[in-house]
Amino acid sequence: MKYEVQTNFGRGNWENVWHDGEELAYFASPEEAQAEIDDMIEEMELQGMDYDRDDYMIVQVVDVKTITDNGKKWNVTFDGETLKFYDATNLQDPDGVGSYAFTEHGQFVSSYWLTTFTEGDWKRERGRGLNLNGGVPDWTLTGKSMDEIIDWAEGKQS
Repeated sequence: MKYEVQTNFGRGNWENVWHDGEELAYFASPEEAQAEIDDMIEEMELQGMDYDRDDYMIVQVVDVKTITDNGKKWNVTFDGETLKFYDATNLQDPDGVGSYAFTEHGQFVSSYWLTTFTEGDWKRERGRGLNLNGGVPDWTLTGKSMDEIIDWAEGKQS
């Protein structure tokens, strides 16, 4: 898993502007990220600058793969351990109630350990589809899409 430090620029605008040389900085753990924040604030206080700790937050970075299968858009996220599947066909809650199932990635459908795809039957049986939720017939992925997801997941193994 990787984490980033985001800085508050006001009005809900949070961005990762921490750099490690020329690249954006990422951290292996929340503790490592917090140590970086603490060091920066301590250094700024020594220089007489006033920084608010609440202007920094640590966020887990999630990789996202978007696919289209049988006309339905899917977002698959990877958080370092699991693959989570979201129906991204309608990213907004259609009834306007604000259902917990709707996220920035779409409606959550199911999740699996990464190893399910990199070590399980899907790795050995290419072209095999997956029913993500037996109660919703549209929430099924074809074998072609599963092969694409497996290839992407294999690249995520550490």
